[in-house]
Amino acid sequence: MESSKVKYVDIDDVFNQKMPNLFRMVQNVINKYRARGLPVSGVHVDNQFCNEAFENAIKPAILIPYEAQEHVPVAECRNETIKECMRSLVAGSPYKVMPKVMI
Repeated sequence: MESSKVKYVDIDDVFNQKMPNLFRMVQNVINKYRARGLPVSGVHVDNQFCNEAFENAIKPAILIPYEAQEHVPVAECRNETIKECMRSLVAGSPYKVMPKVMI
């Protein structure tokens, strides 16, 4: 998840894509923002998450859905930045395989 003004990116391991697990992960990120006094006004998601249960889980934030193949420039730019940072970290690392604890 990314904040548009704060530029905070939260990356987490997704062990499974079942809705209860994803609800918990999104609520944890929203709670991090709220604990720091940063209101969450909207959550951008693809159609997989566009349902009433997910909408209720993120209230009072609004749900902003996108089609599966829809181009979302902000998300794509942030993903490329993260990939490039990870590539440079791995390339400069003395390890042949990155230990999971370091990721």
